[in-house]
Amino acid sequence: MILNTIVSICTILTFVVIWATLREMKVQRYKIFEPQIFPTSFDLYFTSNTDKILPIDISYDSENKNKVKPNSLFLELKNIGQGTAREVLTNLNIEVDYQTLFSDVKEKLLKTGEEIDLEIGDNSCWLQSSESSRVFIGGNFPFVKKFSNKFDYLLPVNNKNESIKIELPGTIILLLSLVIVALEMMNTSEQKEYIELIEESILIIIKIYYLDNLDKAFESNYKMKITIPSIVVQSNGKASYKLSFERQRNHEVQQWQ
Repeated sequence: MILNTIVSICTILTFVVIWATLREMKVQRYKIFEPQIFPTSFDLYFTSNTDKILPIDISYDSENKNKVKPNSLFLELKNIGQGTAREVLTNLNIEVDYQTLFSDVKEKLLKTGEEIDLEIGDNSCWLQSSESSRVFIGGNFPFVKKFSNKFDYLLPVNNKNESIKIELPGTIILLLSLVIVALEMMNTSEQKEYIELIEESILIIIKIYYLDNLDKAFESNYKMKITIPSIVVQSNGKASYKLSFERQRNHEVQQWQ
């Protein structure tokens, strides 16, 4: 009787171990197909030019060797999972009060004697280029706050170093460029207060939806915050303002139906 009981218990334990092993193997098989997309943090260097107010030189490195094209700034998404992400949908929400920030920076520039022809409306602003005012870019800059993008797929980085690039509105570059121009004309105490205001006033929220190769759906949410941590002096003596786009919060990737 005791022997039969021991045999029964051993049999049950064997089945439990086999079930757990098979379950673990199943999870591992699914992981092979599971992607995970996230936005990468990056730095930008804004360097003013004494010959012009705008456009300001913007680069991904402190020596201005890898320059950003005018009104062209991208967020980069990478897939650090093991599987390919399919039918990728990104929703971006830019939390910024354009009217207040543009009005504030325009007022600060006017106080320093820099006159720029900037008309601020409810949904956009208009910048007039003028050689006499040393502004060499112009046009209408809409106050974009929400937009979506769709992509067919994104391979994992361990396969190929591929990424998805999402272009941010040119209005963001214009705003940040004017902020840098204003900062250069302030004293140290004013700079600190203004930097804190800008850092608290611009936030980018990113929601990403995608499928794996087994048609399982995933959602991930991130926040990108702009910080102005330092001033970097280049080898030619010019000073650049280093702006960082930092991924602030990483919600866990969740499956959704």
